[in-house]
Amino acid sequence: MVDKVLAPQRTRQAIAAAESGEINDARELLSEALTLDPAYEPAWLWFAAITEDPAEKKYCLDRAKNINPMGKASRALEQLKGVKKKSPVELRKIIDPDPPEFEE
Repeated sequence: MVDKVLAPQRTRQAIAAAESGEINDARELLSEALTLDPAYEPAWLWFAAITEDPAEKKYCLDRAKNINPMGKASRALEQLKGVKKKSPVELRKIIDPDPPEFEE
């Protein structure tokens, strides 16, 4: 579901949480934003900014670059050459969703 209103709202809430030192809450809010709109570049950039894991940072920056090849992510990715990317745990359901349940 793409929600062009709630994704920015969740991202703003995540920024406020991150600035208050509530990184886990910020990660969860950014995950919600990206579930609502996986093409919302600011949420990917903020996720990259708050993670301490270089592999997650590279994954998020790569997603942002795919959305906006001329954006800020391109320069930041240059600093992560040689790092293998890894999706953040919070985002795995939107990246690789669970299969549907089938009745037997």
